[in-house]
Amino acid sequence: DSKVDAVGACVGVRGSRIKNIVDELGGEKIDIVRWNESSQILISNALKPAEVAEVSLCFELGRATVVVNEDQLSLAIGKRGQNVRLAARLTGWDVDILTPPEFQAGVQRLDATLKTIEGVTQEMVDKIVALGLIDVRDIAEVGAGPLTAEVALEESLATAIVTRCAAEAKIVAVEQEAKKSAEAKARSEGQRARNALLGAVAASAAEAQAAANGSAAAAPEAATPEAAVDTPAESAESDDSEASSRMPGAFEAAEGGSPETTVHHESSVVPSSDDLSPEEQAMTINGNQSEPAANPGVVDDEDSEVAALAEGRVEPPASGERP
Repeated sequence: DSKVDAVGACVGVRGSRIKNIVDELGGEKIDIVRWNESSQILISNALKPAEVAEVSLCFELGRATVVVNEDQLSLAIGKRGQNVRLAARLTGWDVDILTPPEFQAGVQRLDATLKTIEGVTQEMVDKIVALGLIDVRDIAEVGAGPLTAEVALEESLATAIVTRCAAEAKIVAVEQEAKKSAEAKARSEGQRARNALLGAVAASAAEAQAAANGSAAAAPEAATPEAAVDTPAESAESDDSEASSRMPGAFEAAEGGSPETTVHHESSVVPSSDDLSPEEQAMTINGNQSEPAANPGVVDDEDSEVAALAEGRVEPPASGERP
């Protein structure tokens, strides 16, 4: 019944039916494919959600050639070929997926090969392609029987077509093998180049890190001798300036003398008269006047009499007399 949505009935409202089945199967994924009597439509439905451009069936080989665009190729094949294998099991056909350029390349080569044979027309080529024989290897595989039965070719002409296509198929096999080897070599070289580039980058990074570590280690070593050279000179100059600006201490040895000998300059001990107050200047003058004579052992007569009078050893002089 065309009015019944078979897929919707299996899924249920908001996926309730299919969800129960998935739960019972332990989370197993389920694909629902709409069945159709046409093998081409059934194969297209089995490869969904990939969009199929064309399906060519070859009943003699039991193979279905499916043409999909480049952006749909990975979706049609599925992860590790799961989608295409499922479609093959559901439909019973050997599914071969090609892109439009690959499909056209095989058809054009078959057309060019058949036209080199005498007696082959374009109408015959179109009939052969309509049988799903889209490559010279297909004709070499099916033989002359389908050509004589389906296309109504003479047996001699069909044999000549098969012979010519078999020779061309060998060339195609060699070319494909060389192409695969070149692609594998290119992938290997690309991988090797990437590994070499990664190794070079890693080595450069290691060298840069080593250089940075060496610079950081050399900086303190270079700074230490400079400090060791400059510091004594500066300290020596500062010591000399301090020594010249201060007076030697009481227990410091004078230059050229023994440690017990201390030399003091009179100018450094006795202050100048300018630095003294008037009272201190008067005391200094009186002190200088009362200094003893150069010879302390000799006493003046006048001084002796004054001393004796003061001690009461002599009588004081009479009034008007000088002592």
